[in-house]
Amino acid sequence: MERFLGPDGKPCVFEEGAWFTQDRLLRWNAMAWQPVKPRRYTPRWVTLGLRIGFVLVVLYAFGSSVASLSPTAQFTTGYYLGVMALLVVLVVVFRYAGRWGYLGIGLQILCAAWFLLRVIALIANHPVG
Repeated sequence: MERFLGPDGKPCVFEEGAWFTQDRLLRWNAMAWQPVKPRRYTPRWVTLGLRIGFVLVVLYAFGSSVASLSPTAQFTTGYYLGVMALLVVLVVVFRYAGRWGYLGIGLQILCAAWFLLRVIALIANHPVG
C-alpha cells in the first residue's frame, strides 16, 4: 500500500478533511503544500475572566461618577440607564427570536411593539432634571 508523503518525506496525516504534514505546518490543497497559520488557543476561563473584569471596571467607573451627582441627577441617570438596558434586552431577544420559527415571529412583533412604545413614552414623559 502506498503512503502519501509530505515534502519532508514523512507520512502525512488526514485531519479535518485535508492532508497535513506530521508537524501540522503544511496543508495539501490538491496542487501544492500551503503553510498553515497555527491556531491560537485561549482558555475559556481567561476570556471569561477578562470580560468580567472589564465589566467590573466600567461599573466601578460609572458608579463613582454617578455618586458625585445630585439626587435629582442620579434619578434621571438611573431612569435613562434602565430604559437603555430594557432596549438592549429587547434588541437581543429580537435578533435571536428570528431563529425560532412562528414563535419567534410572534416574539419579534411583541419586541418591536414594546420597543416603539418605550421610545414613545421616553420622548413624551422624559424626567425633569
